[in-house]
Amino acid sequence: MSTPSVTSDTNRPPVSGALRERIRTALVLALITVGAVLWLPTTGLAVVLLPVMGLSAWELARLLGVPHRLWRWSYLLVLLALVLWGWFAGLGAQPLPLLLPVAALWLALVPVIFRMQRSAPATAVDWHLLLLSAPFVTAPWFGLLALHAAPAGGPWMVLFLLMLVWLTDSGAYFAGRRFGRRKLAPRLSPGKTIEGVMGGLLAAGLWSLALLPMAGDWLSWIGLALLCMLTAGISVVGDLVESWLKRRRNLKDSGALLPGHGGVLDRLDSLMAAVPVFAVGFLLWETLL
Repeated sequence: MSTPSVTSDTNRPPVSGALRERIRTALVLALITVGAVLWLPTTGLAVVLLPVMGLSAWELARLLGVPHRLWRWSYLLVLLALVLWGWFAGLGAQPLPLLLPVAALWLALVPVIFRMQRSAPATAVDWHLLLLSAPFVTAPWFGLLALHAAPAGGPWMVLFLLMLVWLTDSGAYFAGRRFGRRKLAPRLSPGKTIEGVMGGLLAAGLWSLALLPMAGDWLSWIGLALLCMLTAGISVVGDLVESWLKRRRNLKDSGALLPGHGGVLDRLDSLMAAVPVFAVGFLLWETLL
């Protein structure tokens, strides 16, 4: 794939205009998300989230080298069949058999991703990654629905998790700009720093205080706070994995559907890693109540 042509400064949109477009898109997405999570029943949310999962899968197939639309549609149909099979097999009510191995795989990627070297440009289809991608794409869908249906918190736990990932990203951004010195993974994402990640983890720890009324006591809250910080760390891994996939294909964004943000997968990469880990931890904590 050829490198995108460089646009001259005179043809670039003003930074303020690009920033306004980014903020406008983020506000629209936030309003739609909050409305769907709070007002829809779990089954309705499942229907709304299916196209989101499909768009993410479509862009992921592109990052994995699937060249033709027919092949990508086939990939989407296979994922839809797996989701429907899992739903009717009871994974909607008991998702741990899917979430546990996926969460374990994300945790196993932590030492791998930081040792990963910049790969040579990829040109062929990554069939092995394509096969492995099915549980990684479908598990967040089941995880969000399980949180939404949870007796302790329900829809508010979904919003809590979304805010957790957003605050982690924002905390890492601002801490990295102010204090960033040491690169986290320069071969994959030169902008990320260790100090930025520490800022993101601090933001996650502070946000976990919102769970104190639900926890009921300090010991129970400490467990939830540790879960929040673990989830925050895994969300960074999700971002790095997508950065690695994009660099192998010489792509800046996974798509161009969201003005000012790139593709759907660019907005959901951290969440796709965070949801299985947080859902497993919260569901296990809930069973111990």
